[in-house]
Amino acid sequence: MADLLGGQVVISFAGIAGSIEHVRSGKLRALAVTTAARSPALPDVPTVSEFVPGFEAGDGTPLALTPAEFGKLLADETEKWAKVIRAAHIKPE
Repeated sequence: MADLLGGQVVISFAGIAGSIEHVRSGKLRALAVTTAARSPALPDVPTVSEFVPGFEAGDGTPLALTPAEFGKLLADETEKWAKVIRAAHIKPE
């Protein structure tokens, strides 16, 4: 965040919690949120999926899930990111 505010980097995928005050003060400009829906904290900031249909990368928003629902979420997320890793030919170092 310090490098972003100091102009050392020009873009970041930062969580709302750590950047919202800088956005509200005008020090940073939020381009989009990566969640499926707009954030209630920044309702005027669009989602990436408004420009790239189907895009979603959640930010750890607390969810009230049963153990079975949580298991399904983990399986779904694992498969989603496995496809990204395979498509990008990412290999462990």
